[in-house]
Amino acid sequence: EVNPNALEIYSVVKERHPIDSMWSIVIGEIVHDFRSALDHLVWQLVIKETGAPPTTNKTQFPIFETLAGYESCGEPAFLNGVGAKAKAIIKSLQPFDTGEGHQSPLWHLHELSNWDKHRRIPLTAATQRALAIEALKDEVESIGITPSGVPIKDDTVLGTVRLKPSDLPFMDRIAKVKMKTEFSYHITFQELTAVAGPQVVRELNFIGQRVGKILKRID
Repeated sequence: EVNPNALEIYSVVKERHPIDSMWSIVIGEIVHDFRSALDHLVWQLVIKETGAPPTTNKTQFPIFETLAGYESCGEPAFLNGVGAKAKAIIKSLQPFDTGEGHQSPLWHLHELSNWDKHRRIPLTAATQRALAIEALKDEVESIGITPSGVPIKDDTVLGTVRLKPSDLPFMDRIAKVKMKTEFSYHITFQELTAVAGPQVVRELNFIGQRVGKILKRID
């Protein structure tokens, strides 16, 4: 697309077919199962320690990004009745303790679970792998390129070329500019702060492996 008034040329994505909404539903079910496995674990830890089911409806596996949040809200509310040894292990698995922060699969699980319960999990079918722009150096004032790996949706601008002012016809000048884009086609998360961009299958495997390790460790 072009904007003669701004002397700009754009490479813009047009989506032919949106992602089937069933993908989001299935992914939400998988995320729910992962989250439930951890919550069921804590329920059983209370029974093991006290000999009786939890007396509060807040019992769950805590996932916190900060130590302050974990100590003020996580452990006191969610792990009431859990033994000291299990508490120590659960604390060591937190995103703030492993040093992974936003990259922690547990934090991704937390984000996805909240999105699935309260909003929806938005998906897209491609990410940009590379964008090559060919233009005469003397003609170009600036070039802007969307970073590779960013989720792509309808009307996403992949690249922008702004030409320098000239008396030559704009349409004649843009004929000298070429844009070539390479895509990676796979279902990806679109608008989740912590997990935007990663492939769905790879991310779910990443989370599932971590959940499995936690269950085995505490078992």
